[in-house]
Amino acid sequence: EGPRSPADDLESLGWVLLYGLFCGLPWFSVSKSATWSDGAMASHERPVLCGKIAAQKAMLLDGRTEGFGRAWACLEKVPAELLEFLRACRASGGSCGQGLPDYAAIAECLGGSEALGPGQAQDERQDVVELRRSLDAALPLAERACAADDADSSGGESDGGPEGTWLFNQGRSLYQISRRLGQESLYYEQPLANGASLYGDMQVVASDCEAAEWTWEAKLNNRGRIRLRRHGRHRMESCYLKVTAQNWCRPVVAKRQSLRNAQPRENMWAG
Repeated sequence: EGPRSPADDLESLGWVLLYGLFCGLPWFSVSKSATWSDGAMASHERPVLCGKIAAQKAMLLDGRTEGFGRAWACLEKVPAELLEFLRACRASGGSCGQGLPDYAAIAECLGGSEALGPGQAQDERQDVVELRRSLDAALPLAERACAADDADSSGGESDGGPEGTWLFNQGRSLYQISRRLGQESLYYEQPLANGASLYGDMQVVASDCEAAEWTWEAKLNNRGRIRLRRHGRHRMESCYLKVTAQNWCRPVVAKRQSLRNAQPRENMWAG
C-alpha cells in the first residue's frame, strides 16, 4: 500500500518477465478469486488477498517453490539472474539518492553493461532463445490444462471465477461453487449419492497461516473441512479433512463441467 516508487515499477517489470517465461504465475488464482467492480478489488477483500499474493511472491524469492505444488514445479527453473533482479529491486528504492534505485546495479543483474560489444549482445540473444526452448518442456501443468480446455470449451460458463460445477472422481462426483443471492461470499455444495449434500460457506485463507498455499477453506455441515485453489483456467484442486482424521486427504483435481453432463454416482469423500 502507499505511493509507488521507481523500484516498485522495476519489480513489476521483473514479474512481467517471469510471466513471459512461464505463461502464468501461481498467485493469479488468488486475484481471480476476488470480487471486482470497475476494475477495482472489493475493499473488504483487498487486505487479505493482497497479503496472500505478497506472501507467495516472497516465497518464490526465498526459493521455496515446493510450496506451490507439483503444478508449478517449473518454477525451479527460474533463471538465477531474474531472481537476483527481483530481489535487487525489492531491496533498492533509495540507494541512489532522491528515492531512485541504483539502475546500473540492477541492470547488471540481467547482464546489462554499457561495455557490451556486438558479439556479446548476440550471445545474450542466443542465451534467451535456448532458455525459451528449455522452458517449453516445463510449462506448468495448470497452464497446459488451461490450453486444452480453451480448445474444447463450450463457452457456456465463466472462465474467470471459481463459480460453477466441478467434476472429479473420473466424472462420477461433482461439487458446485456459487454466490448466494445478496451475498458476496462463495458457497460450496457437493451432492452425495445417498441424496444428502455437503455444504458450507467458503472463506479466503489468511496469508499467514499454515494453509497459505490454498485459496479458500470451508467448514462443512458434517464437521469436515475442505480447502480449494484454482489449478489452471478450468480446473480446481481440493483436499478434504474428515472429522475423524488428523491428516488431510491427497489433493484431487476437478474439471469445470456443465451440470447437465454430470452424473454423480458415488462420493470418494463420504464419511
